[in-house]
Amino acid sequence: EEVAAHGEAEVALQRERAEVAAERAEADEARTRARAELAEAQAGRAALEREKAAFGEQVEALRQLSLRVNEESAAVGEAVQRSAAELAEAREMVSVAQTERLAAEAAREAAEAVREEIE
Repeated sequence: EEVAAHGEAEVALQRERAEVAAERAEADEARTRARAELAEAQAGRAALEREKAAFGEQVEALRQLSLRVNEESAAVGEAVQRSAAELAEAREMVSVAQTERLAAEAAREAAEAVREEIE
């Protein structure tokens, strides 16, 4: 009877050891999964940080482009104003030249009339 009890105790102890070993293996597997998930999360965070930095660079490039476009637009506006002023000045010069030509023609005609009267 004592041998049987000893045998049963031995079997129960082996069963207990097997359960402990199974639980330990399960805990190791859970730790391994947790480490893998943590590594994946860290890689995801690093990728997100890289994307965020790249997006920031794109935003800055667009801001710089917008500034250049605004500067060029202002320069074009100034050039248009200069051209308009130069065009107005040229029109004024044409008007003055026409007035002077008309005055010269009138003076020539008057001189011719005087010459005809003298002759």
